[in-house]
Amino acid sequence: MLSINIHPLHLNPLTSASIISKVCIPRLLFGAELWSNLSKSDCMTLERFLRLAAKTIQGFHVRTRTDISLSMLGWKSVVSQIDYRKLSFLGRLSNMPNTVHAKGIFNARLSIYICRSDKNQRGFFPDVVQVLEKYELSFELIRYSHSGVFMSYPAWKRTCKQAILKFETHVHTACSSVEMCH
Repeated sequence: MLSINIHPLHLNPLTSASIISKVCIPRLLFGAELWSNLSKSDCMTLERFLRLAAKTIQGFHVRTRTDISLSMLGWKSVVSQIDYRKLSFLGRLSNMPNTVHAKGIFNARLSIYICRSDKNQRGFFPDVVQVLEKYELSFELIRYSHSGVFMSYPAWKRTCKQAILKFETHVHTACSSVEMCH
């Protein structure tokens, strides 16, 4: 898509952004709900794609500030998009009826995760717990593990979007104030 070399003056950047966010990014992040233990290098590779896409479709130079190019399109970082997908998947699993076999497996794996004190565990639960802690949402999983009750899926999605937006706003504000100080 980026190599077509259509000049940004001939194609509205919002049209390109819409195509990329509806076609390319979902393909890029296919199965991200279950990705675990991504390295910083893996995340950086994904981020570079998003940054390059944002700058290219807007006709910006590659040295343009990333926060500006992403915010002008309303895009979030790839890491926050992956985090949202993981949290959304957690909400879907938690809200399944108890009669569904996948729900039984989910509950069993959660119990095993809670009972083990091994800090070197890998997989969905260690990753999703880390994401929950990052966005200060751990209380929901704790409540679910004690009572079996989880927030409704639409309410969970809203809560996750708000928590991610709050986190990203705080990170960008902190980065901007650090840049001003220097």
